[in-house]
Amino acid sequence: MTPRITAPGAAPRSAAYSGVGTATADPTREERALIHLGELEAAVMESLWSAPGPQTVRQVLGTLDRDPEPAYTTVMTVLDNLYRKDMTTRERQGRAWAYRPAQSRAEYDASRMAEVLDSSSDKEAVFLKFVDSISTDEIAQLRTLLDETGRSE
Repeated sequence: MTPRITAPGAAPRSAAYSGVGTATADPTREERALIHLGELEAAVMESLWSAPGPQTVRQVLGTLDRDPEPAYTTVMTVLDNLYRKDMTTRERQGRAWAYRPAQSRAEYDASRMAEVLDSSSDKEAVFLKFVDSISTDEIAQLRTLLDETGRSE
């Protein structure tokens, strides 16, 4: 059973890429990072990220802990919008679509972080503020990751 989420043969992909202003079947990292999720979209994506496999509209609706509960058609529209934004993939399960995230939560979060850095006119200041805002344990973890990837030089 999929946990309830409290929010803060695949079908062909749509060539329309919503939210960026360009049409592309394979958005770049920068284009994907430009997708900002609304509150219900974020809750739906959390549901999909925590699911063990593809989820139908009814399954996603069953995981959302919202008052009032959104209508089935609202969740269906949100999932369709997320598909058109290339945030999900979908496949047929009988007469229904089943959706899964197009990227992992970590990939999505990393693209958002890269978007902030890419939009900055002073990347060094952003890095310094970021490092000042994280714990010493997180700094140690970052150093370890940089060493492991060979990017510490």
